[in-house]
Amino acid sequence: MRNTFSEALYKAATANPDVYIVVADISPAGSMAKFNQQYPERFINVGVAEQSMIGICAGLALKGCQPFAYTIATFSLYRPFEMVRDDLCYQNLPVTVVGMGAGVIYSTLGGTHHTQEDIAIAGALPNMQIIAPCDPAECTEATNYCATQKKGPIYLRIGKAGEPNYTDKAVDPWVFGKLRYIKRGSDVCILSYGVIMQKAMQLAERFAARCRWRLGGPSASQTRGRHRGARAARRPCSPHQADRLGYAGDLPARPLYSARCLHPQLWQP
Repeated sequence: MRNTFSEALYKAATANPDVYIVVADISPAGSMAKFNQQYPERFINVGVAEQSMIGICAGLALKGCQPFAYTIATFSLYRPFEMVRDDLCYQNLPVTVVGMGAGVIYSTLGGTHHTQEDIAIAGALPNMQIIAPCDPAECTEATNYCATQKKGPIYLRIGKAGEPNYTDKAVDPWVFGKLRYIKRGSDVCILSYGVIMQKAMQLAERFAARCRWRLGGPSASQTRGRHRGARAARRPCSPHQADRLGYAGDLPARPLYSARCLHPQLWQP
């Protein structure tokens, strides 16, 4: 997914001279190296100065540019949190904060590189939108959206490498802020998003071997409209019994809030 993002961003920068990328101690490779070589004036590496990365992006956005802040997820959101909140969110600037290798993808590097609270943190910020692509195909769609939108800041949560494609033949198209079906069926509904979709697909295959099922969900995360997201989730879930609704994700809080709206009897004493 990391290489897919780099390629999509390079193409976006080729089409739009306002696209910039500011990285923090990331060595350019692959398509990111092409970006650096062909558009060096729009590729900025600040080193281990993540707060400066966010501040520079804010300044570029105030000048009408479309900047991306890019580094490992724990350093793109946690370390410069105050600048993300004050410089980007309070001013509602169209800056994309890219968190690469989110979750526990960098498992062997220890807790300093684990990003398990990022969606909860980003979701608490004013004006912040969140997109968590589940595969390279969605990552391309999401990057293209981020390179053109002017609604405000976005936290783009991506994987690292080796993620298979699940959505290139999806039933519904990718639309920002909307749930969609990846596959259709009946009896069991699985909601998922982000790189953990691989686990959801494996579970769906096990269900498919012994019952009818359906797989759908917000594989690209919803906007901050929590109540709207809950209402949207009723569409794929409403045909199913309450005990046949499953969720696969890194953070349970927000999806379980939606599940309470859908099936409150699950939480009754």
